Amino acid sequence: MSKAKTKRIIRKTTALAGALALAAVFAFPIGTEITGVSFGNAIVANAEEVASGTCGEKLTWSINSDKKLTVSGSGTMSDWSYPEAAPWFKYKPTYIEVCAGVASIGDYAFGNNPELKSVTIHEGVEAIGQDAFWNCTSLSNVTIPNSVSVIELRAFRNCSSLESVTLPTNSSFTSIENDTFINCTKLSSISIPASVESIGTEAFRYCSSLESVDFPSDCKLTSIENKAFTDCTSLKSVVLPTSLTSLGYFVFVNCTSLEKVTFLSSVTSDMISILDGCQNLVCVIYPTDMDLNKANITDTASRVEYTIGDKGYITITKIQLGTDKTSVDIPKAIGSHTVAAVAEEYRQFVGEHSHYIDISNISCTKDHVKFDLTCIICGSKKGERSFTFSKVSETHVDLMKQQDMQLVIDFVNNSTEESDTDILTPGQLTAIDYVLANDYGVKA
Repeated sequence: MSKAKTKRIIRKTTALAGALALAAVFAFPIGTEITGVSFGNAIVANAEEVASGTCGEKLTWSINSDKKLTVSGSGTMSDWSYPEAAPWFKYKPTYIEVCAGVASIGDYAFGNNPELKSVTIHEGVEAIGQDAFWNCTSLSNVTIPNSVSVIELRAFRNCSSLESVTLPTNSSFTSIENDTFINCTKLSSISIPASVESIGTEAFRYCSSLESVDFPSDCKLTSIENKAFTDCTSLKSVVLPTSLTSLGYFVFVNCTSLEKVTFLSSVTSDMISILDGCQNLVCVIYPTDMDLNKANITDTASRVEYTIGDKGYITITKIQLGTDKTSVDIPKAIGSHTVAAVAEEYRQFVGEHSHYIDISNISCTKDHVKFDLTCIICGSKKGERSFTFSKVSETHVDLMKQQDMQLVIDFVNNSTEESDTDILTPGQLTAIDYVLANDYGVKA
């Protein structure tokens, strides 16, 4: 083809494109929304509404061509008896936005939709109905706003791609209902809000990727119902809160990766077979007045019993080693209480630990401090400390207070009287050495 002919074709094509563009201007009156323009195989388009309707007395819904469902308005959403009854079900939305003003999500509202990938729930929603997201197998994460106080049973059942969920911290949110997260097989961790008082039957059963369950120190949880964590085969360790008083049957059955269970207070229920099938269990730690005879603990797991003394320190009162164990590791603390002593007859079973110093043998005057360093846990003597004061002033005492050195203050203020028995952690002992030797003119 000659260059001249090529130029003529280009000029004609350009003229035709210009004519089409001019025609488009006159074809669509001013104010007309253009939803799509095609250039060859490429399409640039605004998503258009596909369907809409009402879903409550003052609520409306609409779904666009991008399969985004929006629910807006005010008040409560209608309930349905099964997911297919919801007006948007046949459109299979992939993204859902529940706008501010919506007070509730109805029963079965968005359930049985394997194409749903994402949902945004705005503040103001107070309740999520039963089976609301049941069997939404592509839904990967959910953040539930703090305005929610009720999540009905089975709300997220069989959400097998759900990896993370953030529960509300609303003080009115007091219960995780039966089957709420059953068979959420990719859920890896869960933080239980402090306000929750009960966890229902099979609430987290078959959550096979669940590795950790976190209970806050100010937890109000009093009961965990039957099979709540059964078949959570990745769960490795659990610390049950001080507030807990009741455990149902089979709570941790077949948690095959579970290695350690710690009870921060005595649970009074029978706890029948709560640890049945936990064949890799290494240790169970619990108060000495608690009965675990019906728990079905494997013989290879060690049992550690403890009491809390008047000063808040913990004494390990009994150790029963597992059948294949020769020692057991003692934690630095159980809950907020320092582990400070092991009954003498069980010290031979103590594994690795940080030494906690028994300083009951103290001689103390205004200008002299002397004490032996004996580990309360294992009974071994770590030497002694002897200090002579060359000067003590109110300034020093104030500085000691800032360094949490109340014990040294007691030494100084008790004159020739013997100081009360107390316990030092390694860190505190190092701090005493440093402060006395470097800041207060003492001679070791």
